[in-house]
Amino acid sequence: MNLRTRLVALLFAVAAGLSPGAGLLRADLPAPGDLLPDDTLAALSVPDATIARTQFHASNLGRLWSDAAMAAFRTNFESGFRGRFAAPLEKESGLDIADLAGLARGQVTLGLLRDGWKPGAEEGTGPAWVLAFDAKDRAPKLAEALAAARKRLAGNTNAALRSVRIRDIEFTSVTLDLRSRDKASDPKAKKATDPDDEEDGARIEFAFGQAGTAFLAGTSPGALQRLVQRATGTNLPPGLGSRTNFVAVAADTFGDAAAWVYVDTTAFYEQVAPGLGSVFGMLSLLGADPAKVVPATGIASIKAVGAAIRTTPGGTVSVVRILAPASERTGVTRVFETVSKDAAVLPGIPSEATSFLRWRIDGRAAWKALDDALKRISPQISGLAQLTVESAGQVFDADFNLQRDLAGNLGDDFVSFSLPATGT
Repeated sequence: MNLRTRLVALLFAVAAGLSPGAGLLRADLPAPGDLLPDDTLAALSVPDATIARTQFHASNLGRLWSDAAMAAFRTNFESGFRGRFAAPLEKESGLDIADLAGLARGQVTLGLLRDGWKPGAEEGTGPAWVLAFDAKDRAPKLAEALAAARKRLAGNTNAALRSVRIRDIEFTSVTLDLRSRDKASDPKAKKATDPDDEEDGARIEFAFGQAGTAFLAGTSPGALQRLVQRATGTNLPPGLGSRTNFVAVAADTFGDAAAWVYVDTTAFYEQVAPGLGSVFGMLSLLGADPAKVVPATGIASIKAVGAAIRTTPGGTVSVVRILAPASERTGVTRVFETVSKDAAVLPGIPSEATSFLRWRIDGRAAWKALDDALKRISPQISGLAQLTVESAGQVFDADFNLQRDLAGNLGDDFVSFSLPATGT
């Protein structure tokens, strides 16, 4: 696992687990839409870590995880995660993941920022991660935890440690080099000249600190400076909350969610589009135009994706919203396009059913959209696929034609359900 992956995993672990500087100018962290800048590519947020923990422990999944029958599995999983994953992260960052996650009492927000990212550039930088959470009344404990992290880092000869001041707040910055650490601990480690070792040898600056009751961290000095400014300042330029796509998704999806995720797919596509031709270059051997692959699939028509989870008296509810204007849908986005018809549980479904799915899509239109996408990518691939589909099953019945007899008769109501298991 390379250094960047480990560092990102550290931020996710803290967000999922839900020396002090100047105080915040607000009682709480600003809402994610105000806290994160407008070049945010993706965000994960837990509005209130305390409530989220309570809801999780009360949920079916939380009760299952805490059940005595799960003790052995839970112990093995936690020890395995700690030994193979958490321990290396803690050694590199100086932070104790479990302690840090346990201090979150209010909002927890993790953001991925463009921050000057230029894919394919010879010396381009990657996107930056930022993390913020509110410790509220646990702020003194947070200060102790960060002091302990600085002490651990001071004893790590592989970490380039220094102090950074942002808006009169002291941050601890450590530049990490996984390659040198692996080489020191493993005499069989690859030489620095090995090209496969270059990524593991990347040097990444990771800084963290405390502003009032908030923990703030980032993998880029510029991104962290903007996070601090937005967390502590006023009269700031528009942030993520000013972006049309975010507003459209958040309005109907996030609401009272216990946790939510947002991805600006348009921004991602704009970043990686220039390099997609080389990614799909091999398809040119099949007569396909690499530049048409992504547009034909319809992925480019997806502007943003949002997902939220909330707990209700009836159980846990998950919602996913894909923002794709009807006029731009093609390929996959047409295949999964739903029709406005009844999707309630059918009368014939047994009361003992453990799961039920009813999907209202126009089957024939979806099939045609898929066929049209293949034709746009490559007429040759489309012809081969159609020949394969039409001949499928003819080894058993020479008169059977899958295209005609199945695809041609698809309706707009797809139903599945499962019954309880029997026996042991």
